[in-house]
Amino acid sequence: MLLRSDRLRRLTLALAVAIPTVVVVSPFLSRQQPQRQAGAAGGIPGLTQIWRAGRVWVSARAAIRLVEDFRSGLMDWEGASNWASSWSYDQAGLVVPGRLALWQPTKELRDYTVSLVAYIDRGGVGCAIRVVDPGNFAAVKLETVDGRGLASASVSLWLVRESVRRLVERRRVPGLIRMDRAQELAVEVKGPMMVVWVNGQLVSSFEQDGLEKGGVGLFCDPGERARIVRLAVTHQDDWLGRACAALNSWLSTADKQQ
Repeated sequence: MLLRSDRLRRLTLALAVAIPTVVVVSPFLSRQQPQRQAGAAGGIPGLTQIWRAGRVWVSARAAIRLVEDFRSGLMDWEGASNWASSWSYDQAGLVVPGRLALWQPTKELRDYTVSLVAYIDRGGVGCAIRVVDPGNFAAVKLETVDGRGLASASVSLWLVRESVRRLVERRRVPGLIRMDRAQELAVEVKGPMMVVWVNGQLVSSFEQDGLEKGGVGLFCDPGERARIVRLAVTHQDDWLGRACAALNSWLSTADKQQ
């Protein structure tokens, strides 16, 4: 714990020095870059390369946090032909998914954590991971035994390749869940590994090959019904990631103003 605290203090100090330095040096480098490229005197050897490497690192380390509550409709979603006709809203304004649809802002992501909060009225709900297209993705389904009050639940893991769906495994969720409450399905994707939690409990993990990147989608199979409260996709969402995201946004704005 002491080592972790010491590392955190050192990292905080480094960031406190680095961010103001980047902010101050950024306009200077932007003005001087054409002169250095032309070989003009007065340039600082190697500084441009350091600056570019720093920009790449800041961009790569920036936090990603996307949240969808469907209040603005389905404009950020896409799927196969007529997918939207299978989706609807309940009286409270919660979306009821049907055939697979992909959340467009997540299409180019690789590693991320998905948090899906939903009421399961019948059967289950599916979260598609690393969706390349409607025929190629991984899927994690939270399934319940129909009933009122307390019910058992399970998580099933699927791989879909060239539209062929294959069950990888099915694991029971420890204990019982309350059907009158929203359930949280969380999936962490890092490299080939996927780790699954339900309501904060670790349920399963598995390794897959061939799906290196891709977006997040939602679906319910025929006969199932779920109502989505919230969907969130995050990556590197810690204080350093948020600081890098803010800095990256500021630098992008500064670039446009020059």
